[in-house]
Amino acid sequence: MSLTKNNLLEALQPSGPEYLGEFLGLKIYVKPCSELKRARRGASMFDSNGNVKKNYRERARAYSIIDSVCDENGRFLFDDSDLQSILQCDSLKLDPLTQAINDWASRTEGNESGESEK
Repeated sequence: MSLTKNNLLEALQPSGPEYLGEFLGLKIYVKPCSELKRARRGASMFDSNGNVKKNYRERARAYSIIDSVCDENGRFLFDDSDLQSILQCDSLKLDPLTQAINDWASRTEGNESGESEK
């Protein structure tokens, strides 16, 4: 197949949900967020001096949940309005979930081998 704008855009469409595993007796699904959401999240992490904002570091695990956890149909369960609710959750209960999300993201992005997806 020759490269066209349409078939490249089609190939870049969001993937469906992926089963992450069972946590706290619940089946958890994840999927990547859109490029726009990822870019906005990345831009919000730095102050005017180019340093990572303290409050971003404090919220990073909650953002990983907001930006990736979805239902079995691929609808994200959370948005930024849920941030404070997630930040109030039991950190020990969040540990296995956020670790699994980080591992999934690394696998998905190809970071385990140091290569990006081709």
